[in-house]
This record gives sequence, structure tokens and C-alpha cells, in this order.
Amino acid sequence: MGLDHESSPDIKSKGKKVRNDEAFSRSIIEHRNRVSAAKPMSEPADVPYKDALLPLSPSKKIPIRVYRPYSLRDKNTLLPTIFYVPGTAFVASEIAFTNIICSHLAKKSGCQLIVINHSLAPENQFPYGLYEAYATLKFLLSSPSSLYHIDKQKNILVGYSSGGNIAASMALKASLDNLPLSRQMLISPIVDLSRSLRAFRDDFEEMDTTITESFVEWFLELYVPSGINKQNKWLSPFFQTDNTCRKLPPTDIVFAEFDRFRSDAEAYYSKLSTCGVPVSEFMINNEDHSFLWYKLEIVKTLGNRINYVFNESISASLRNSNMMIFINPNKSEISEDLENAELQVVEQKIRSKL
Repeated sequence: MGLDHESSPDIKSKGKKVRNDEAFSRSIIEHRNRVSAAKPMSEPADVPYKDALLPLSPSKKIPIRVYRPYSLRDKNTLLPTIFYVPGTAFVASEIAFTNIICSHLAKKSGCQLIVINHSLAPENQFPYGLYEAYATLKFLLSSPSSLYHIDKQKNILVGYSSGGNIAASMALKASLDNLPLSRQMLISPIVDLSRSLRAFRDDFEEMDTTITESFVEWFLELYVPSGINKQNKWLSPFFQTDNTCRKLPPTDIVFAEFDRFRSDAEAYYSKLSTCGVPVSEFMINNEDHSFLWYKLEIVKTLGNRINYVFNESISASLRNSNMMIFINPNKSEISEDLENAELQVVEQKIRSKL
């Protein structure tokens, strides 16, 4: 089975992939300024949205943005809902690209979409961003359905890049807490912050024209506190136990052919598949890690995919594809020899914030 796509403007250079070995030397201020100043060429979909603050505690409110592609008929209407965690490299946020992605996801899927934000490193290192994002999801899924109009039987957690890392851990946490999370979709997720997964490093990942390994090392240095093992199960969800992973809902994993985190995506697919999780894997041909920002047709395709899994009907637009394809699993060894004490330390840090 394949997924359809549509044409759209693309501001990335085309042609043969080349190795990208440029050293990364920006300051955090310069990096944030460049990210916020980046200008997309595509336009957002005509989907209304509103911003709100969720009162997680008397002293803490988290900003969210809610997209609704159609008007509510009455206050008791329940909507299939996407919870979206943007990619920030844990350190820098933007609005323009996220607005385009989320508005088109909402329109194509026919779902309500709620953007889940979190504080950034280095001011707020792990596990604070994970705590905020998960606390937001828990608040939304634990609230009365009529309050945010969330269909508890049709909802999906979606995360891109670093947001895929946080979303993966959120889904694991939600499964342990028995929250009604229906599905997850991880887009180019980085799930091993120790960078030990190397199956596609030399042949494919080094052809990524968007981000370098030195950039990855830079933002991980800012995000991960000193003394924390980067194979911690909540920092790097790839290292969660099989017993925990078995509780996960159906999952889609999407990545690019020349994705900096292709090894992560494929290894996590293999792990979930081995654990018996219903999981599908999609690869974007001839693209690198930035495809979600610069390829509007792929965003629309993912919206179609979400519409399909919630409505259980195959439309003509889902029957053929020349860009996004199913691929075969790649087997990998799964390490499960981490100390339980380390997991408990992170659990205590997260719970202390509640």
C-alpha cells in the first residue's frame, strides 16, 4: 500500500545529494534568530485556530494552539484529534513552518489539531521539556471530553525530529498511565541520543544536506544535563524495555532516504515490530531530514494517512505513490541492560514537577 502526494513549491536545492561535513559553530542566540527568521514559500491552509493557556498548576500555564477545520455543531461534539509536538532540536522554536504543517495536517485529516509546546534548552534541560509536554497531554486526555471536544477513541500523537523523541517518550508514559491514546506517528524521530545507532550512517545519513552530525552534537550538549547517561530510557526511548513498548498503540514511523536520523527511525521500527506493536514504516524517497518543512505535498500525504486510519476507508488518493513507500524492516540488536535506578531518578524528576 502506498500514499499519494501532490506538487508544491520547494525552496530546497535539487539535484544529486552531497556529503555535508560542515562544522557547526553558531551561538544559541544566533541559531534561534536564524530559525525564527526562516521564511517558508508555502502558505498555511485556511483552517481557523485559536491560542490558549492550559492551567497545569496554579503557578504554571502552558501555551497551546488549537486548529479546527470545521465549526462545532454543539458543545457535545467530539472530534478526532491530532496532538502535535514540533521539532525544535530541543533549543529553538519557530511559528511559520509549524503553522503551515499543522494547518494542512488538520485540513487533510479532517481532525482537530492541538500543538503541544515545551520549554527549551539550555535554560530548561531534560527532563523539563518532556515533563511539560507530557503534563499537557495528560491534562487534555484526562479532561472531560466536552471541554476540548477530544474523541478519546480517535486521537494520535505526532512528533517531528526532536518532537519525535519527546512524543515517543510521551506515548510510552501514556501507555503506563493507561491514558486513552489511540495512535502515534513519529516523523524522523531521534530516539537514541547516545548516537550509537549507525546502520545507515555512512551510506545515507552523511548525504543529509540539512543538518550535520556536529550540529546534532551541539544541541545535545545543550539539552542533556551533565552526568546523565544518554541511553537513559526516557531520554532515549529506543532503550525502553520490551515490556513497556508492548503497551504502545498502533504506530507509524516516517523518515527520509537521506535522513540524519534514519538509523534511529529504522531501529525503532524494528524494536516495536519485534515487541508486537502494530507498526508501519514509510520512507520519503530522495529527501533529507528537512522534508516536513519544505515539502507541502508530504504534509498533505500524512494528513491523508491520518484520515485513512481513523475512517478505515481507502480513498483513491491512498492507492498509489511515487514518493512515500512502505519498506522492509531492518533487524537490529536491542540493548536492555540499563540500571533500574537511573530510570527511577528520571521518574522522580518528572513527578516532582507535577
